[in-house]
Amino acid sequence: MKQQVKRIISLALGGVLTTGLCTGLIACKPTEEAKAESLVSIDVNPSVSLVLDGENKVLSVIAENEDAQVLLYNENFVGLTAEQAAQKIADLAVELGYLNEGNRGVSITAQGKIDQASVEAAVKGAFESTLSAKGKDFEVEITTEGLFAMNRAVQSVNAQFDLDLSVAEYELILQAQAADKSLTVEAAAELSTEDLLAIVYEGVEDYVPYATEAYLAVKRDAFSVYYKAKEELLDSLWTAPYLNVLKYTSGNGLVYSTYTATSILLESGIWAAEQAAKIAEAITIPETVQNTIAQKLGFDEAQTAQFKQDIQDESGNATLTSLEEYLNTYFKNMTAEQRAEAQQAFDEVLLIAKNLAADVDAMVDREYKDAFAGLIEDMEEQIPEALKLVASNAMNQFKGTLERMQAATEGEEPLAGAYAALKELEKDKAQVLAAIQAELDDADRQAVETSIQNAESMFAGFELVMSEKLEQAEEAAKQFLAEAKAARESANAA
Repeated sequence: MKQQVKRIISLALGGVLTTGLCTGLIACKPTEEAKAESLVSIDVNPSVSLVLDGENKVLSVIAENEDAQVLLYNENFVGLTAEQAAQKIADLAVELGYLNEGNRGVSITAQGKIDQASVEAAVKGAFESTLSAKGKDFEVEITTEGLFAMNRAVQSVNAQFDLDLSVAEYELILQAQAADKSLTVEAAAELSTEDLLAIVYEGVEDYVPYATEAYLAVKRDAFSVYYKAKEELLDSLWTAPYLNVLKYTSGNGLVYSTYTATSILLESGIWAAEQAAKIAEAITIPETVQNTIAQKLGFDEAQTAQFKQDIQDESGNATLTSLEEYLNTYFKNMTAEQRAEAQQAFDEVLLIAKNLAADVDAMVDREYKDAFAGLIEDMEEQIPEALKLVASNAMNQFKGTLERMQAATEGEEPLAGAYAALKELEKDKAQVLAAIQAELDDADRQAVETSIQNAESMFAGFELVMSEKLEQAEEAAKQFLAEAKAARESANAA
């Protein structure tokens, strides 16, 4: 399974409520121009990444999973040094019971200008001082070799694309891909660390501190049900003057309508393909494979039974994701000496996981490619018969976009190809709109602008209702995180 960064990200919704985006987990960019120089990832499970400037001060902090959301909720990290941030993460991880005897390993990776050895020393010192201060009687184990799942993923990616990425380099690429979903691995591998960090930091504006799954579901519904419907209506107003075919003969109105329908179709298709891929990723690992892994790890019968129970997800299924979560903790809990002794078992289990992942990837890619192949057929049907004979630059450009989309979605990274195609569609659509605005005479342009103003007024009431729903979802998400944090604080207060 292709490794994905589970960062907490909002949907990009034009005009959507933005209250609270600069507080808590993810901070907005500072008013003065800053530049990201390093990325440090600290994984206790919670998994946290720090974006640092040239002075190794925190510009932003990224939660990679829900546990990290809970740990970082209502905490301010911006402006702290890397050492101060590491100390704060250590304090919170121990106070909330995330770091414990059964989960005592911490994985650290760093990319950019910061010194890896100094990061390792700072994190190790932070966790050791916190454990000592809290009177904990276990030792923290630090690894800079990356988690099991990331090692498996980077080996698979290197083999697939003939690359030689380190774990830290691939983690940075994943962060950049999370910020720009149209970025392929091959394209990212050609970029400098500085360029990748710039992409990651640019994406900070889209992160929301309370973006739980429930909140994102409400926001996604708002996006698809309301905002896209509004956009489609407003777009259609620019095409109205082209009903006078004797006055406007360029066909730009039909071209613009085609772009609008196609971009909406592609957005819906991407979402549907992602949901289908999630289903494919949830396939259950055969029990024979579970037994083989337990044998490689040297488990006896009782340990094997416990292992099978521990690798089950919330639904009671043993998936590749739940297996790798177990193996992440299993191997990072080891001392350096134990890891060296277990290297053969690590490599053998890694090979099994790679083979499982290859099967899942094949299924996921097939889901994507089948979905996008059908989409492209639907998009071609969006072209009105009247336009198929129009040899306008805009129409030729649209056909070229579909051809490039087909090639991209049939390639090694179909989802990234679809997102790149969506960006291209939106760019081309904006160019056609500019051509329309330049082509309309003053009277028609004024009439369209008046219609848009009237439509905006009509939508004002609906927008208020939608904003209230988003506010309610935001408050519910904040309450969930606050209660989850308080519960962990209470449970670990003794």
